[in-house]
Amino acid sequence: MTGDAYEWVRVIDYQPAQNLADAGFLHWQNTTLIETGRDLPYTEHWNRKKGFTSSIPLHLQLEDRTNGCRAAFLMVGRDFMFARERTVSIPPGMTLHEAVSQASNEEHARQLVDCEISFGSIAEAGGPLLIHNSTLPWKTGTLFQFDLSGETIVTIPDIAPNGKNLTRRWHRVHTEGNC
Repeated sequence: MTGDAYEWVRVIDYQPAQNLADAGFLHWQNTTLIETGRDLPYTEHWNRKKGFTSSIPLHLQLEDRTNGCRAAFLMVGRDFMFARERTVSIPPGMTLHEAVSQASNEEHARQLVDCEISFGSIAEAGGPLLIHNSTLPWKTGTLFQFDLSGETIVTIPDIAPNGKNLTRRWHRVHTEGNC
């Protein structure tokens, strides 16, 4: 919080960092949380999902020690989000579109858009996790699978930017909640 404004710091972000902070003012209007921009003109209305019951969330911060890539998994109730940063950097001052347009080759362009932010839910307790929306369109409608059986390692079957199957091995950097 800076003064009266709250600032959102993105550790993993699909778009490159901007010059202006993502900061806004928050206030409640009945049961809706209203956010208005401090540096940019915007208004967002945050509503609690109907039928939502509070539960102990599961939050994992992950790191691939071979390339330094970071990821996060968050599950609250039946909803989850998985975010994985790209393994290549976007040059400072460029938009994602500019960087992809100026990529040296097709493989580099694929690496620039290989940043996953997937949202989904679990249909029933103990059931599979289904991805409803993703920055990687081929993942929408698929199952999100991972193995938490290791104390420090999390494995996730995935698809590389070139379309080949791979297994990502993540080290748990931080864990909150029950696995």
